[in-house]
Amino acid sequence: MAGGKTPTLSSRRLAERHATQAAVARSEAALRAARELLYAEIERGWAEARRHGEVSVTEKAALRLAATHATAASAEVVDTTYALGGGTSIYETSPLQRHFRDVHAATQHMLVGPQTWELTGRVMLGLPTETEQL
Repeated sequence: MAGGKTPTLSSRRLAERHATQAAVARSEAALRAARELLYAEIERGWAEARRHGEVSVTEKAALRLAATHATAASAEVVDTTYALGGGTSIYETSPLQRHFRDVHAATQHMLVGPQTWELTGRVMLGLPTETEQL
């Protein structure tokens, strides 16, 4: 869309705008970093499970933290692209409206929802924590 859309009252395509270029680069970096963290924690958890036959509470919390961060980062990236798309983003014919709804539905899942920040933070701080949800 960015390569072909010229926003109303503008003479430059969306992709030619400096703000768009910077937003796309920041979004790509955030998404890649979140993905790498998630994959690294999955590898650590899998290695721990192979070595010990189970995954520690600390590693379970790290996995949940990585998954929650990846979900939040994904939502921010979609929010950024949705905003860049302007009015075009709201139409049913735009994939952005579907991605917007889907990613925000994912952010509400109990495994990666806002409450996970507190749960994993408690584990990281060594506070007594009900870990059944990990």
